[in-house]
Amino acid sequence: MGSILALLLLCPPCYVQARDFYVSHDGLDKNPGTRENPFRTLARAAWQAEGGDTVILGGGIYRETLIVRHSGTKAQPLTFMAADGEAVVISGADPVGNWKPYKGSILQTKVPKVLDPGFNQVFLNGRMMHQARFPNETSIDLHRPTCIKMSASDSRITSPLLTQPDGFWNGGLVIGLFGHRWTSQCAQIKDYKAGTLSLVKNLNLVPGDRSRLCERCSRRAGCTGEWHLEDGRLYFWPPDGTDIASARVEVKRRTLCIDYNGRSHVEIKGINVTTGSVRLIGNSCTP
Repeated sequence: MGSILALLLLCPPCYVQARDFYVSHDGLDKNPGTRENPFRTLARAAWQAEGGDTVILGGGIYRETLIVRHSGTKAQPLTFMAADGEAVVISGADPVGNWKPYKGSILQTKVPKVLDPGFNQVFLNGRMMHQARFPNETSIDLHRPTCIKMSASDSRITSPLLTQPDGFWNGGLVIGLFGHRWTSQCAQIKDYKAGTLSLVKNLNLVPGDRSRLCERCSRRAGCTGEWHLEDGRLYFWPPDGTDIASARVEVKRRTLCIDYNGRSHVEIKGINVTTGSVRLIGNSCTP
């Protein structure tokens, strides 16, 4: 009896056999996830893979959020990686097409469910396009927007430069730099009458010069390169020279590309993300 106990104590710790799972655009989620019969989606692989396992992604763009469902351990981390020599991208955007003429150079198309106001983005061949705004500008530097001076109270903004017809800005967003202009605030426009914007919520104005602010409003496509979303439709004025038939236009649908979801000892290797972010909440994880 003593010799058997001694033998058991001398045995090294037992580890679960590590497995490799494969994901490919040519796969099916009903497959076993092997190299010959891969899964199709990241979601399927994330539910299957556990600590010590490796998920290997074939090349291409994956348009879904990788939500990590299990943790690894220090000795046996859970790994998601690109296949050798393959370019793998997880995107937060989906392509749109089927464009139809709207007015002048502006095109329109139906779009599926989008994000909340203020969180949507449109990309043309990988380059971010501007949401339609006032005043119009050609710079793509969002840190240096073109601004105009207006007068503001907690729930109302006025300016003689707002000459559009009544109702023109209804439902749009107002983004302003108030008071000392250290930070910006955003509110939806409830109602517009010539020269006056009435807001859905009050602005928390800081002490200082309450009568001066820089302002941008987004409502309708106003110049080349701008877009506007309304009632399930995307309106887009492509830049001059764009062949919309061959162009890649994408609308942001997901804020996250990778969500570590509070897991531990998870490693991501060789996977790129675009038009979305990574939520790194967990312990001992490697992005």
